[in-house]
Amino acid sequence: MAVPARTLRSRNAAAAGQTGGSRGAPAGTRADKIPRPKPDLAVVPRRRRRTAGVIVTLSLVLGGAMIGAVAVQIELAERQLDLDRLDRELRVAMQQYESLRRERAELLEPDRLALIAESSSMRPSVDGDFVVISPDIDVAVQQSTGSIDQGPALFGDGLLEEYRAIKGLVRGAP
Repeated sequence: MAVPARTLRSRNAAAAGQTGGSRGAPAGTRADKIPRPKPDLAVVPRRRRRTAGVIVTLSLVLGGAMIGAVAVQIELAERQLDLDRLDRELRVAMQQYESLRRERAELLEPDRLALIAESSSMRPSVDGDFVVISPDIDVAVQQSTGSIDQGPALFGDGLLEEYRAIKGLVRGAP
């Protein structure tokens, strides 16, 4: 184990009978002329307090936090751009909706419809009676327009039997 130089000097001075060393002794005294043995000096390593490790660790943590903050800011900016784009699309859609609504209101305006009806030789009804149409005419019109198939007749016992069969399958459920 290495001993500090100061301790060795004080030991050597005590062995030679000196207390203050040669600094305080007047010139020409015996303390000046006694050869002193040179002490064995050794470099004592300083105790490092892991400061380099702490600094590196803190730098890494701080760098990681900064990179994380940048990543969060980038994500926020991207989402804000998406929100802005959606907002523009919504504004355009709302303008189109309002335009279509105005156009529909103009097309369904009663005065305009009356002019179209008049130009098509239509006239207002004089009486409010309903005309009864026979079922044969109704079926013929529906068949000619393709709204029903030309299968069995819808009236009669066949329809009632189909109703009973379906109700039996679903057991009375509506």
